[in-house]
Amino acid sequence: MIHKSMARFPDVQTELNRIGVIRNPEDTLFTMRAYELALAQYMTEDYQDALNTLENCVIMLSEDNPATESLLTLKALCHNQLFQFHEAEKTLVQLKQQSPKPQSALYAKALKKYEDAPRYKDPEKARHLSLLPGLGQVYTGKVFEGGISFLLNASALGFGAWQVYSGYYFTGYVVGVTLLQKFHSGGQHRAELLAIQKNRKNILEFNTAITQTLLKSPGE
Repeated sequence: MIHKSMARFPDVQTELNRIGVIRNPEDTLFTMRAYELALAQYMTEDYQDALNTLENCVIMLSEDNPATESLLTLKALCHNQLFQFHEAEKTLVQLKQQSPKPQSALYAKALKKYEDAPRYKDPEKARHLSLLPGLGQVYTGKVFEGGISFLLNASALGFGAWQVYSGYYFTGYVVGVTLLQKFHSGGQHRAELLAIQKNRKNILEFNTAITQTLLKSPGE
């Protein structure tokens, strides 16, 4: 708990793993350890490990176990982080069915938000699209930046071609080709980075909206 309060989540995992396996699901430490371990894995962005931890715990619990709600809610958030929205919805539907009417209404509101779930931007696709300079940035929503990337690459190509045409072969190659290579590879890396950043921003906003909905009072 001290490590957790100081946001030392890798240390949280180390300490919890020292406890070892608890086989009795009726032991309160069984669910507490699983939840805290999954939460630490979530905070270190090890979402698949968190899902595995949660699944191994939930499968051994009865539906009326008081810890099930918090475990399944965290499971849904993990699925969201991996853009596995169908699995996240299934988890929330399960919670909605198991919850009393006032609380189930909150899960129903949370489920409505999946109608506008963010779309995944594939970093690898963004990189490949940037073979045509600027297209990868446009794919991630950065249209202006994509235009600048295209102009920089076109300028470097045009400068090199003009120097070669004018007979300055060395300058055309060293300056023009070198600049083109730098701009092109830099644009590919930038597009990949933009896709990663956009995914993180979108899913953070989405998970925040889901969490805020579930934390409201049932009457709100």
